[in-house]
Amino acid sequence: MASDIQTTRLTYADQGALHLIADLAFNEQYTSAALNRKFYGIARPGIYRGFNYAIGEGLTMTVGDDSGEDTAYVERDRHCMTIHGQHAVTLNIPAGVKSAIVIEGFYQYGVETKQVNSNSQTDAATMKVIPSSAIESHHVVVCEVSVPTGAKAITANMISEDKRIAGGIDLASHIDVTKDPHKQYAFRKIKINTVGPLRGGHDLSEDLTLTVDPSTVGTAGVVQLEDGSTSNSIVKAPTAYALTRERMRAEGAEAELTQNLADTEVRVKAYADGKANEAEGHARVYADQVGATTLASAKTYADNVSRQAQANAEAVAIQQGTEAKQHADSVAADAKKTAIAHADQVGVDTLASAKAFATSEAKAAEGRAKTLRPQKHRRQKPAQTLQHVNISMMLSRCR
Repeated sequence: MASDIQTTRLTYADQGALHLIADLAFNEQYTSAALNRKFYGIARPGIYRGFNYAIGEGLTMTVGDDSGEDTAYVERDRHCMTIHGQHAVTLNIPAGVKSAIVIEGFYQYGVETKQVNSNSQTDAATMKVIPSSAIESHHVVVCEVSVPTGAKAITANMISEDKRIAGGIDLASHIDVTKDPHKQYAFRKIKINTVGPLRGGHDLSEDLTLTVDPSTVGTAGVVQLEDGSTSNSIVKAPTAYALTRERMRAEGAEAELTQNLADTEVRVKAYADGKANEAEGHARVYADQVGATTLASAKTYADNVSRQAQANAEAVAIQQGTEAKQHADSVAADAKKTAIAHADQVGVDTLASAKAFATSEAKAAEGRAKTLRPQKHRRQKPAQTLQHVNISMMLSRCR
């Protein structure tokens, strides 16, 4: 068979000018480009498996793991790329903005990437966090995260998978039975019966129209969803995303209000402290001025009061001295009278006692004298004479 191969000098075609192009052609010039367009438009971009996320500490999230089962499909610039996750990726999520975690692939002929050259500055595949408003058609969205301003941690109700798409083989063209190459999937004649708010129903051999009655407060039926939460309708309901958005908006407003209150409190305190310091300075200056004047006035007033008090005290002392002298004289006179009266009474009592004692002693002496004999050689003075003398002295003292 090798002998059948003809060796010729190639003149490469301008593939961009061809009306049709096939994958792959023999002796393909740009093999990587041909492979990367092999399934372009056939497989649906999205996440085929894995790339699951988990909430980390603080404002971080982790996507993927080390299992090797994280696979996504990306279309970009008429090329398609299969992207595999080999290890978990930890990402920081900003607060105060709605963000998206996206997978991005890159291929351009002639541009080396980090996948083949460690010195390159271009990633062949990357996962990053961008504002939701910056999502482009070539991005595969893992999830969206809305973290309110001031939040310190991520919670499950902040995460949305509304824009996460599951990749797969495109079967959209298989709806038309006449053009479907897989006849085994064609619709068979099956009869559909409907109940409740669903109306219509017959076999599927021809076009079938089904209708659903709208629901009301008292009637079962379909509820029309709307991307809002301020309607007063009784037959419409807000989507989960709308409710989440309103809740996040309220939480953000609450956090912002809390922060504003804290900032206001700080500013008010700083202003009050400044004014208090200013007032204290003015008060010190005024107090010094008033203090000097007040001290002089107080000294003058104290001197006047002292002189007046001294004069009053002297007048009171003189008055009280006169009254005290009169009172003392009166008391002394009363005491003198009492003493004289008492002395007179005591003198009378003493005189009587003395007289009685003298009489008794005289009688006793007289009796003893009668019993005594006179001595020859000595003249004895009568005892009663001495006793009379003693009695006379006592009586004189009593007087």
